[in-house]
Amino acid sequence: MSHIERMNRFRKNLLKGILWGFGIWITAQVIWTGIAFNGIISQTSHVFGIVGHIIQFAVYASILITIFFSLKYWRYKWSLRKDPQVRSALDDERLRLSWLKAYRFAFFTVVVSYIILFLNESIPVIIFHKRVVSIPQETQTQLTLLVAVLSCVGAFLHYSREE
Repeated sequence: MSHIERMNRFRKNLLKGILWGFGIWITAQVIWTGIAFNGIISQTSHVFGIVGHIIQFAVYASILITIFFSLKYWRYKWSLRKDPQVRSALDDERLRLSWLKAYRFAFFTVVVSYIILFLNESIPVIIFHKRVVSIPQETQTQLTLLVAVLSCVGAFLHYSREE
């Protein structure tokens, strides 16, 4: 395997690791929002405390995974800075086109997620005169940012796969 192929595989593995880290984070956020703010489990029960610790552990694990792969990505960029020939070989038109497609996909995904969050707040209030699912504003912002990262990285990995 040549050095360029190894660096390309290294980049894809880094992006997959970041995808896993943010995926665990968003899953934990959705589960915690559903349980804590919508009264699925009583906050005074013993199960609520156990689930709270599990969610907390999942968030910490996702943050550590994301930091680990971000540091590896920094090392990857540093090694590319040292070797301009490899950098130019890895940064071709196909790669740039894949990133542009991924950015476009992420943009429309964020727009759709905002529409869903807006409809979650407005439609039940108009029709049923009550809220169906309560999502705090901070969680809505975090979910939107995490969806943006997940959709962008996932779309890039999809578009840049070998044909």
